[in-house]
Amino acid sequence: FKTQERLKRCRFLIYELCSASLECMKNLILAGASSIHVVDSSKKIDEFGNYILFLKNLNPYCPLRIIDGNIDFNDYDFICLFGDDNELLKRMIQSQKACLFCHGLFAYLFFNIGVDDLVIDEQQNDNTIIDETITGSLISQLIVDHLPPIDKTILLYMKFNNENLSTIVEVLK
Repeated sequence: FKTQERLKRCRFLIYELCSASLECMKNLILAGASSIHVVDSSKKIDEFGNYILFLKNLNPYCPLRIIDGNIDFNDYDFICLFGDDNELLKRMIQSQKACLFCHGLFAYLFFNIGVDDLVIDEQQNDNTIIDETITGSLISQLIVDHLPPIDKTILLYMKFNNENLSTIVEVLK
């Protein structure tokens, strides 16, 4: 019940549209998130337009909006980046917000870390839509397990292994 209340108050900001972010948003919407705003700087809205329409109609209590322009991180409780924008990632780390960075089949969930704490040495491979969708589903559960307010430093690493269909989650900090 406590998790449901926290989710109901949590406002999400999602950067970039991909199979993983769409699956993650679907699960957060169905679980009862307060709101989800999406920044689509790679202009994939045309590719995913029908799915976005589907998501908008899933839960009338969780508005989904596509936004652009200057975004104030203070308007959000949880910030997610599905892509590789290093400048945005640095802003996220400095924001003191709960954050998630996903690239391909791996993700980092973090709060209250320094820029040097996040060392990314993973290489992006060619992943299937199914692999990314599974990753998005796993990420949504990781997020729900670590909703704000967070009172301590967190740095978690998650990776989906598509060869043996397993997932690892490591506590890095």
